[in-house]
Amino acid sequence: MLGLAVVLAVSCTAGSPVAEAPSTTVPSPPAPISTVLPQPADPTTTVAAPDPVVALVVGDFGIGTPAEYEVAAAMRAAAHTLAPAAIITTGDNFYLDDVAAIWSDPFDWVIDSSIPVWPSWGNHDIETARRRKLVRDTLGISERWYARRLGEAVVIVLDANRPASAEQLRWLRASLAAHEAQPVVVAFHQPALSCSLHGSSPLVLDTWVPLFERYGVELVLNGHDHNYQRFQQRGVTYVVSGGGGATLYEVAACPAGTDPPLVADELRHHFLVLTVSGDAIEVVALSSEGEEIDRVEVTAWQAPPPPVPEGG
Repeated sequence: MLGLAVVLAVSCTAGSPVAEAPSTTVPSPPAPISTVLPQPADPTTTVAAPDPVVALVVGDFGIGTPAEYEVAAAMRAAAHTLAPAAIITTGDNFYLDDVAAIWSDPFDWVIDSSIPVWPSWGNHDIETARRRKLVRDTLGISERWYARRLGEAVVIVLDANRPASAEQLRWLRASLAAHEAQPVVVAFHQPALSCSLHGSSPLVLDTWVPLFERYGVELVLNGHDHNYQRFQQRGVTYVVSGGGGATLYEVAACPAGTDPPLVADELRHHFLVLTVSGDAIEVVALSSEGEEIDRVEVTAWQAPPPPVPEGG
């Protein structure tokens, strides 16, 4: 397991981001990038492992509260130490239309350091045409679903406001098939699994989760419920991270068919540090005070083959 040292500082600047290849929203994604290393001629020679690549993750933050500013400050201190390649959000980037209070003031360090932002679209982000334009213009994203590279992993961002979209489903299936040999992280807003106010999302469970299991997705990141929860179901790790600044929600009884979370925290606003090292992904949840809430390492796994029909 990778060690993580996070030093909280009063004022600092993140390191230079790693350039990411642009994605496409057409149904056929680009061919996967090979990660096969050449065999050394000398059997005593070892191939150096890829350098770890870090992203910071925050969700349900865009409301301008003191809690948001505290989370943003803690993320800034982490960025000074870790030099993240990207900021990933789990949605609800803008509850209001005040760009200064919600983004350019608390996250000025992201702007100054030109760190790419890979946002998920939350339900509050699409409430009005003005809000949708704010997300596009401020966070620099126009696609509703897209893919990015994070080290050896592929990050697939979906729009869970449209889980029934046939176009999105075709794109997701093609993207997962194209990157089946690589670690895959999927991010979207409304959670697949949650034991809180909003609960598990039935359409996501019915439409997307079978594909996550079929193609061996390692990690799913969600928001919408304002707390921290971690689940594991049939090989896939699910994390709800919605504690970026909005009022926290109680972790409550689970909806039918959802097992209780392995780890949960309803008392602390937080963010995640995501570290990709080869085919391993480490997730660390940190409170705005720098306290470690959870730590887990997710490794690549082989999805089971589909069942053989009777008589087949």
